[in-house]
Amino acid sequence: MILDHRFNASYAQAGWRMKRYITLGLPLFGILDCEERIALIGHEIAHGVNRDARRSFFTLSAYRTLIRWHDLLHPQDSLILERNWAVFLSKNVLKLLSYIPLYMAVGFIHLYYYESQRAEYLADALSAEMSGTEAMMRLNDKLYGELTFSMALQRHVLNGQQGSFFDAYKAIALAMPERERERIRRVELLEGSRLDYTHPPGAYRIQFLQRHYRPSAKVVLTDERPERIEAELKKAEPRIEARMI
Repeated sequence: MILDHRFNASYAQAGWRMKRYITLGLPLFGILDCEERIALIGHEIAHGVNRDARRSFFTLSAYRTLIRWHDLLHPQDSLILERNWAVFLSKNVLKLLSYIPLYMAVGFIHLYYYESQRAEYLADALSAEMSGTEAMMRLNDKLYGELTFSMALQRHVLNGQQGSFFDAYKAIALAMPERERERIRRVELLEGSRLDYTHPPGAYRIQFLQRHYRPSAKVVLTDERPERIEAELKKAEPRIEARMI
């Protein structure tokens, strides 16, 4: 498992040995309770168990290669008008060429669109078996909290606040009023609401979980494990905070 600075989590395979790994974003993972953490990890592991084609070594490598080619070819935009016609022409030629791998990547996504929707439902089902449906539902609520995280980070940096950002952010996330949670649930229930293009609309995921309700969890942490996990996360906070700020 890898901890990083993003408000996200993912499963992938890398290297010639096809090593599997899970990336957990500390901003997200740090605000979850034990059951929600089991749900999140279970969801990502389920992508591997279900042999999600989008997250295989070859699929991810192909997609990332196309995106890197786009980034490499696409010149940086500048507000200053380029007076040298040769430089101006070369920049525009490179910009046009950069759209070739970009549109190939977009086409790649569309080829796997329906497979990605199915994979998310299967991952939700297996995750709910491990953690229980209620934990999975609470996790879904918190997955929509990226805007709160971004605003908290922006305030921390612009105001020059002292102390740990993660401590301040956790306090904000845990003190979220019920009306805000209700607003998030309403957003989830909107038919077109989704985390990104690879995920089904939130309303459909909620309906799916409710229809396949799992009242109890198969995986339960013992009393000492949550404390050990918190201690490990606390050690990683300064390094990840430095990367974000």
